[in-house]
Formats: sequence, C-alpha cells, structure tokens
Amino acid sequence: MSEKWEEGDCLILDEDELIAHVVGSSCDRKGKSWKRFWEEHSGRMWPARCQTHNCGNAAAVGAHVHVKGVQTRNKFYFILPTCQSCNMAPENNWTRHTTVGWESVKQRALVVAAEYNPCAYAR
Repeated sequence: MSEKWEEGDCLILDEDELIAHVVGSSCDRKGKSWKRFWEEHSGRMWPARCQTHNCGNAAAVGAHVHVKGVQTRNKFYFILPTCQSCNMAPENNWTRHTTVGWESVKQRALVVAAEYNPCAYAR
C-alpha cells in the first residue's frame, strides 16, 4: 500500500494484516492523550479489549505501531488500542534498523495515523 497520509487518517485492518510496535515512542506525548486522539479521529468509542489478535486484556494504551506493507515515508506511524503487555512485548518491536517480529490484529481493528516524532527513532 502506498498512500499520502495525513495526521488523523484512519485505516481498518483485517486479521491477516501485521503490525509491529515502535521502540522508543513513549517520548512522543505531544501534550495529548493517545486514547483521546484515537477516539477523536476514529469517531469510535475506545474498545474494551486489546486489538492484537488472541489477546483478551483490557485496552489501556494507544500503542504506536507500524503496519506491514503500508508506506508512510517515515512521516507517520499509527495508534492502535492495546493492553500494556502487548505494547511492551519485545518480540514484536520495530526500530529503524530491524523488526524483531510482526503480530496480527483483531478483525476490523482501526489504526489512526499520527505524525512521527524523531525521538521514537533514536534507537
């Protein structure tokens, strides 16, 4: 997929699409709640459950993720509601240099584009 992204654009994912978590993105606060950002731009209520496949934990954080195959020219990553455990799982990390692993999401999981912060790519 190659598209021109703008902050707040939404993308609905299927179970066969893969994401990896951005390492170091906790520095990217921009003075906002990522939960509120996701709700405002998606037009949806925050989901009760983590949006990674096969996880039933409560969705607690707006995880910064890359979607495999989606080209953003390193200007955007996406916000996905996840639990803290999935967000911090080292086996699904992405850095500018490597991806340790990819994981699938729940059917019709929605991600919202957010402009990247260079601090997230410092690692």
